[in-house]
Amino acid sequence: MKFSQRGIVLISVALAGLAPSAASLASTSPAAPGHNVTRTASQCIQVTATIPLGRASGGIAVNPKTDTIYVASGQDKMHLISGQTDTVTGTIPLGVAGVPSGIAADPATNTVFVANAPGDGVAVISGQTDTVTGTIPVGDMSGAAAVNPRTNIIYVANQDVLSTGFGSVSVLNGRTSKALTTIPVGVGPTGVTVDPNTNTAYVANAATNGSPNSMSVLAPCQP
Repeated sequence: MKFSQRGIVLISVALAGLAPSAASLASTSPAAPGHNVTRTASQCIQVTATIPLGRASGGIAVNPKTDTIYVASGQDKMHLISGQTDTVTGTIPLGVAGVPSGIAADPATNTVFVANAPGDGVAVISGQTDTVTGTIPVGDMSGAAAVNPRTNIIYVANQDVLSTGFGSVSVLNGRTSKALTTIPVGVGPTGVTVDPNTNTAYVANAATNGSPNSMSVLAPCQP
């Protein structure tokens, strides 16, 4: 996920049955300024807090096991936020050249992986000590990152504009913090997400050289 505001907005969702249709979500109940609330027959969604962060660059991820949110902030830094108190609890210097732009948190290992652009390294952070434990070389202009919590595999999108001019995805082992392989994808990969039920990754390619936009599907090899 990416954002451009100098802060983070927390939204709470109360569920009471099945999710509503897209049409019902469009109705918004009147609310006092600063207290935006959207009500439907089965949901209430409202802003519960706004946390100032200073200069933010876009990457964000959460570890649901520790209730910790990680937000990239400017160059070479990342904020830690407690999901229980909605407060900034610390800042981690990354020690990697570039601007942190993609974050993936592996709840199984309590490890955070931070991609940096235009650098070519992924910072590995221990969620237990909140310190950088290593750096994994990947392609250049690495940005979006995602984790498969079932397999502990991390996917990092590289635009590779300084090398091949085509896009790629670095596949990392979340337990050993080692690169497994690099897979060519479409031009300009800017987003990646993972379906843990099928162990399949999806990469959005936003081509900038006149090529059509596309999506690459990364699925396990069939025997």
